[in-house]
Amino acid sequence: MSIDHSKFMTDLPADDLDKLRTISDSWADGVKTNLMEQIRRGHDELRRIQTAQQSTRTQIEAVKAQHQSLKSERDSKAQKLEKEWLAKQAEVEELRGHIDSLKAQMVNSVEQSRSLDPQIDSLEKELLQKQNDVKMQKGVNTVLQSKYQSLLGLRIEAMEEEDELQFFMNNIDASDYDREVSFVLTLHDDYCVKNCNPKVPKEEVDGIISELKSSHEFGSFLKQMRSLLKSRI
Repeated sequence: MSIDHSKFMTDLPADDLDKLRTISDSWADGVKTNLMEQIRRGHDELRRIQTAQQSTRTQIEAVKAQHQSLKSERDSKAQKLEKEWLAKQAEVEELRGHIDSLKAQMVNSVEQSRSLDPQIDSLEKELLQKQNDVKMQKGVNTVLQSKYQSLLGLRIEAMEEEDELQFFMNNIDASDYDREVSFVLTLHDDYCVKNCNPKVPKEEVDGIISELKSSHEFGSFLKQMRSLLKSRI
């Protein structure tokens, strides 16, 4: 069953109708005011949210900028470190090349030294031999110029070989003063006695030669050879 409000409204007294209208208007104003307040609060909340979003966006941009700055700084440091590392590597390679060059020079020097060792040894032997030859020649000259030449009946002849001398000595045999004993002395490389007349034991000759090599006393050598040859007559 529906109620006819218009009939109800017309049935009300004028005062009640005014009161009802006043109440209705007051309620409508309250609803409107409440709605407006809610709308205002909604706008305020929206502005707050927008402000917060803007602040967040600003913070994000700041973080991005800081991140980009840190990234650029990191990349710059990385590039600097890489350049320094490459420079150090270049220095290491240069030093390594220098060391390898020095090693090669050292090896080459050692090889050259080793290759020169035989020549040095040969030159030392040659020098020693020449020194010995000089001493021997001085000894021969001394003997030739001394009284031993006449007392020992000494006579020296050069052989066909350049470094060989043949020695003759007499006044040995009491029954025959003209009888000669002889031997050949080789001066090349090393002293050597051969062709002894009369023949004598090799080990005894070697002993006399060994003493000559150490002392280079040629006069003593001739005396010992004379005594050795005389003992075999």
